[in-house]
Amino acid sequence: MIDGKTYETCTSATITAEIGGKKVEVVISEKPTKTFRYSGVTFDFPKDHIYAFQAAPNLDLWTLSGSDNIIMIFVTQVEPEAFMKNMIQGVIEKYGKGNTKITKCEQDFGSVRVIGQRLTAILAQEKLTQELYLVTNGRNRIILMLQDSPRDDGSETAETSGVRKLLKQTFSIKE
Repeated sequence: MIDGKTYETCTSATITAEIGGKKVEVVISEKPTKTFRYSGVTFDFPKDHIYAFQAAPNLDLWTLSGSDNIIMIFVTQVEPEAFMKNMIQGVIEKYGKGNTKITKCEQDFGSVRVIGQRLTAILAQEKLTQELYLVTNGRNRIILMLQDSPRDDGSETAETSGVRKLLKQTFSIKE
C-alpha cells in the first residue's frame, strides 16, 4: 500500500504510483534480512536463513540456519550456567575431549559486549565452532549460540561475519 492505494507487484519491480497527487516511479525491493522477535529479544538475521521452533518443558528453542552459520536461541527458566555447562559437556562427549577446545570469546549484542565460551571441535578433519552467550531480560535466561563451519584456513565464514555485524547493529532485549 502506497499513500492509501494498493498495488500488486513483485520484488525487483518498478511501478508508477501516485503519491500526494504526483506520479512517481517506485522500485520494490526485498529487505536482505528478517527480524527475530521472541521473549523480549529482537535482532535481524539474513533472509536466506531458514528457521525452526521447538518447545519442551522449561525450554523454547529457535534455530536459524544458513549455509555455513547457525544461530540458536535457547529461552529457559532453569539456571543458565548449569544449562550451558551441560551443553558444553554434550559437545565434548560427542566429539571427544581430545578433539574439543574451549576458549573465551566475545560478541557485541547491540551496544553491550558479552563474554562467552567458544567450543572448537574437529571431526573427520572438519572444524566446527560454537559460541555460547548468556543474556537475560529478568524473566527469562536466553542463551544464544553462534555456530560456524570455518574455512580451511580456520577463519570465520563471510556468512558468520555478516551475522555478527547484524547482531551488533540490531540486537535488543526488553523485559
